[in-house]
Amino acid sequence: MRLEPRASDKRSLFERVVEFLSPGPDSRAELIETLADAEHRELIAPESRIMLEGVIRMADMIAGDVMVAAPRMDLLDIDAPYDELLAVVIETSHSRFPVYEGQRDNIIGILLAKDLLKLQRAPELNLRTLVNGQQTQHGNTRDLVHGIPALIEYLSGFMTLNPGDVILTGTPEGVVDVNAGDEVVTEIEDIGRLVNTIVDDAAFGR
Repeated sequence: MRLEPRASDKRSLFERVVEFLSPGPDSRAELIETLADAEHRELIAPESRIMLEGVIRMADMIAGDVMVAAPRMDLLDIDAPYDELLAVVIETSHSRFPVYEGQRDNIIGILLAKDLLKLQRAPELNLRTLVNGQQTQHGNTRDLVHGIPALIEYLSGFMTLNPGDVILTGTPEGVVDVNAGDEVVTEIEDIGRLVNTIVDDAAFGR
């Protein structure tokens, strides 16, 4: 008998697989072959078949097969120069990296490779300011006298930069007066936007 999916089939993936497999294959190889047949009959999606095969094959594995020993992990030193960090990211092709400070076992966070690459293309980021929805300023990081990596390296030489710190480098032309209640939005391409509402001195009891 051939099982065909019904348009209004409300059964879960597990329920459909169990029904299709009954009374069940006799070996792991037969089970994997049966899953392939189920995909061919469109009883399960290709990604579901891949996921289920992975679960089946994992039964033969031990922790050492799927985990990387700590000494072999690719870590990033928070104090390493930017060019060195970028070289490690490109060479290893990982998507995320544990970051340590001082000793390798002192993990202080995780770095996503895409965030580091955003910094790499920072000289081409557009910036703009809007006041009450009207653009008043526009610029690009390529107009900076000193590049962002150079600024970070210079400041880090005599002070500690923490997550959330802001480095002020000046502003493009187009500065305007603002009043209490005005909304000021600062946007940086691919990074995000900062929204502030202006309040008067009375809000601070002045």
